[in-house]
Amino acid sequence: MPRMLNLRQLEAFRALMLTGTTVQAAAMLGITQPVISRLISDLEFQSGLSLFVRSGGRLRATPEADILFAELERTFYGLDHLSSFIKGIRNVGGTLNILATMPMAHGILPSVFQRLSKNNPDLHITLKTVLSRDARAWLDTQQFDVALTNYPIDYPSSFTQDFIRVNAVCIMPPDHPLAARDVVTADDLRGVSFVAMPPGSRHRQKVDLAFQQSDVTPRILVEAQTSAIICEMVATGIGVSVVDEISARAFLSKGLLMRPFVPKLIYEFRILLPMQREMSHTSRIFIKHAREYVAEAWPGQK
Repeated sequence: MPRMLNLRQLEAFRALMLTGTTVQAAAMLGITQPVISRLISDLEFQSGLSLFVRSGGRLRATPEADILFAELERTFYGLDHLSSFIKGIRNVGGTLNILATMPMAHGILPSVFQRLSKNNPDLHITLKTVLSRDARAWLDTQQFDVALTNYPIDYPSSFTQDFIRVNAVCIMPPDHPLAARDVVTADDLRGVSFVAMPPGSRHRQKVDLAFQQSDVTPRILVEAQTSAIICEMVATGIGVSVVDEISARAFLSKGLLMRPFVPKLIYEFRILLPMQREMSHTSRIFIKHAREYVAEAWPGQK
């Protein structure tokens, strides 16, 4: 019964088939010619196959050797592919699944993805964008590598990391009278057409409380579900609004203006990690790029 073959014997056989001589095969593998001869002899003995015959001072492959070589090439191709795959994992490859609420998706991730893809062109990124109120249900699926969400949220603190804290800003079209102000207060918005989040959202509750503290009843013209939609509407001239600074910045290129809003409203966002598996190398690289971008765009963030 044939004994178990070893990889070194197969490497010697492959090198000999590729080069045609034991001297060149030895040079290819960085070993001596006698070692090549011994490995081939051991392979023939253990496999029970006659792989080479000597003719005119040269080795000639037998039909059995040709058949074995064809199968071995497929095996080595698979090993080369596996080596490349492992290198891809080490150098950031494969797929990265990101779960994000709207402000993160619009205001942070485009720049982060651009940096990440530039340095890791083989990385495939999948982004799932959710409303803040729906984030917890998606987190329960654990079908993500990294999540970027509004905070607070019902999720174990041991699987969260601080990310960014920003203030609310008042946004307006460029020709709005409030554009002349350096700071906009809740009282300044008395009687001004306002675009708001729907009742019941955490953002709406914050803004409503600010108005109540200033005894202001906002003149709500439109209610929209996301900060991105609100920014789009305001940029076209449909009133003003109060949103987080991250969302506002994403629309400055469309002519949107923003001013600090008083009273100060703070928006916190965190990085959330899966509870059921260790963080991957790719996830670590993504988080590194995200933190670097935030540190440059919002100096002073930890």
